[in-house]
Amino acid sequence: MKPEEISILSSLGGHHKAALVSLVIEVVNADNEVTGRELGAVNQFLMNIGIDDHIYELGKRFEFDLALETLALTDKAIKTAAANLLIEIAEADGTVQVAEQRLLQHVLRVFGLI
Repeated sequence: MKPEEISILSSLGGHHKAALVSLVIEVVNADNEVTGRELGAVNQFLMNIGIDDHIYELGKRFEFDLALETLALTDKAIKTAAANLLIEIAEADGTVQVAEQRLLQHVLRVFGLI
C-alpha cells in the first residue's frame, strides 16, 4: 500500500476500522484457505493502521454487509485505500481465487469504484 493510503486508513475512527477488519476477514476466508502469506499481510495491515485487540474483536463481530455499507458511505479516498488493501491481501498468497475475485468485484461495485 502507498504511504498516503496507510495514513488515510490510520485516521479512521474505531467504528470504521472495525468495519474494515470485517472486510479483511471476509477476503481472507473467501477461498476457504488461509495461507501464512495472507496472515502476514493481515498482521502487517493491523500494525500499519493501528488496529488494537479491541477494534479487532469488534471487527470479527461486525456483520459483513453492514461493514460494507458503513465504508461505502465514506469518501472516495477512503474507499479506494480500503479496496487497495483488500486487493493486496487477496494477492498475498500469490493467486487470487475466483471466490476472492467475486468478493472484490462486489466490494468495488458497492463502493462505486467500478
